[in-house]
Amino acid sequence: CWKERPILCAPTGSGKTTVAAHMIHSATVNGKRVLFLAHRKELIQQAHDRLWEHGVDSGVIMAGLQTAPMLSVQVASVQTLVRRQPPPADLVIVDEAHHARASTYEKILAWYPDAAWIGLTATPFRLDGKGLGGCGFNRIVTVASPSELIRRGHLLEPRYFVSPVNLSAVSTVAGEFHQGQLAETMDTGELVGNIVDQWNLHASGRRTVCFASSVQHSMNIAMRFGDSAAHIDGETPMFERDRILAQLREGAVKIVTNYGILTEGWDLPSAAVWVLARPTKSLGLYLQMVGRIMRPASGKEQPLVLDHAGCIEMHGLPTDEIEYSLTDKIKKSANIEPIKYCKACFAVNKASAKVCAFCGAEFIAEEREQKQESNAQLAEY
Repeated sequence: CWKERPILCAPTGSGKTTVAAHMIHSATVNGKRVLFLAHRKELIQQAHDRLWEHGVDSGVIMAGLQTAPMLSVQVASVQTLVRRQPPPADLVIVDEAHHARASTYEKILAWYPDAAWIGLTATPFRLDGKGLGGCGFNRIVTVASPSELIRRGHLLEPRYFVSPVNLSAVSTVAGEFHQGQLAETMDTGELVGNIVDQWNLHASGRRTVCFASSVQHSMNIAMRFGDSAAHIDGETPMFERDRILAQLREGAVKIVTNYGILTEGWDLPSAAVWVLARPTKSLGLYLQMVGRIMRPASGKEQPLVLDHAGCIEMHGLPTDEIEYSLTDKIKKSANIEPIKYCKACFAVNKASAKVCAFCGAEFIAEEREQKQESNAQLAEY
């Protein structure tokens, strides 16, 4: 790989940081200097800890902090390093490499024209679905598909319940839903109440993360859940955020609602329920959100995804296989078999099924599949 600049693509939860730690260890054994780039504190801490577990000492470069600059391995914040003197590196590893088209990344990578580059991401494409061509990487290496990792027991396949949402009044800006209109549409008493009702019906008592459409939406959802829930967003002080997430891990709170925080760089394998209350046209954001629920943990039951945002209807299941390209728009694999839904239990079945695999109800060819369900209920997908 020293002559190439590949993007290593593997699903969320598949252990990309561990793979990187092995590569970095091998590089240091051969006398190479390594720079690991990340854009969030949680990712930087995670990489530093994982390297330590693999016997690699590393320095850290973050705002207000630079430890052990003499070490051959440096873990650096993109936002901080772009304003500092760059450390020497023979190998540059870019975490969450789908951000690599940003000017900060491009500036840093331009400092290392003779180094090998390796990108890490579960979603190697931009918001509009186009590839990452032009940012310096020259191939994609797909390590494993979600279905393969599920078969091997490294990920868990969720159950899905869906509820339709009417987004006809929400316009599109730069390939994504208009933020203000989306928040106004989603943050109504009826929809917020439905989230709570359906959680009580399907997931009561299980550790839950909820993805909201705005800060106020997240706060309103947490308020409706009561003492069992807590809210965090980008303005939540770090010590308070860490305290709330620790309470979720320990079970002191059952639900954490958030806006724009827990989509990258954070994992809690014991969390068993994901509530999607944030519609998005970005397949990447959807996969980053929902992929984290699939991590296995001791005693963890089959995870649940409660989709109040129409994400599954828009993007399909997170286990669908995708063909990636650096230049072309992504596309679902041609090997995915069409599906249909049982009217009796709302389970997903192969299109060729004569009877439902879950409840045994007979499919009648002349009947059309029902497209919508009342907001009063979630239907299993």
